[in-house]
Amino acid sequence: MTREIVFSEIYRKRWVAHESSWKHLLVDDPVTRNWNRPQDMPWVGVDISLLNALQCMCAGTPDASAAGHVFAQRAVDLAENMQREKRLRDTPVAEAAYPFSSGVINRDRTYARWLLGEPLNRQSLRWASECISTWCLTKANDRNQFLLDMTQDIFLQSVRVALVAGNLPYATELLGVQRQFRHHYLIEKELWSKLVSHYPDVDDDFDAEYELFFDEVRDPGFSINDEDGMVIYRDREILAFEAGMIREMYVIQASPQNELTPADVIQAVAR
Repeated sequence: MTREIVFSEIYRKRWVAHESSWKHLLVDDPVTRNWNRPQDMPWVGVDISLLNALQCMCAGTPDASAAGHVFAQRAVDLAENMQREKRLRDTPVAEAAYPFSSGVINRDRTYARWLLGEPLNRQSLRWASECISTWCLTKANDRNQFLLDMTQDIFLQSVRVALVAGNLPYATELLGVQRQFRHHYLIEKELWSKLVSHYPDVDDDFDAEYELFFDEVRDPGFSINDEDGMVIYRDREILAFEAGMIREMYVIQASPQNELTPADVIQAVAR
């Protein structure tokens, strides 16, 4: 059995093993249930709903795919309710996370709408990328937190969103920021730097390097440790999903402006 088949089987086995829990979440959303309480992390419910949608869609069974669409719609609804009711600055903790929270909510809503069949809103993604990177380079930097694993992961999310948006100039600008990256973040940063510096003349060597990176991060069991044996933070699900989108745009189609098909990206991630 090849590694590609194993990945898809892992998602299916997870769905089967936890099917009752998934179905419970479909009818009992903790964020909606606790809506009237102040939200310290207003983006989390939207983010979890999107990640649940991706995991269910990767499982590929009819029931799981149907559940994925429900979770994607929930991500859209939560994002719109959060913004309509101006809940992104509910508490001092939420204020400290702004505009990161706004960027994540807009990114996740855009991806969820795309999974549900709408065209990919690249303008919304460009704005989301700016919000996420602005937080990293202002509030996080002011607290000397840029070297923290989570902050480096978040900054690279802003780079990936810019690439998915087709905004290579902004991605190039972000990659030129003079900050020290380490561990797996440095590997990822160097990969994106190669992409923006060589595009549209990316060659077979880059394609092969990309496939190795993509196969690594789309593994549901992907985990990496630092030199002290501590697990390095990686938001793996969104990393794999965005890596799949970037692969389709820049490696497979060789054009970031072509329309993407959700089924192609999901299949590539889960295969």
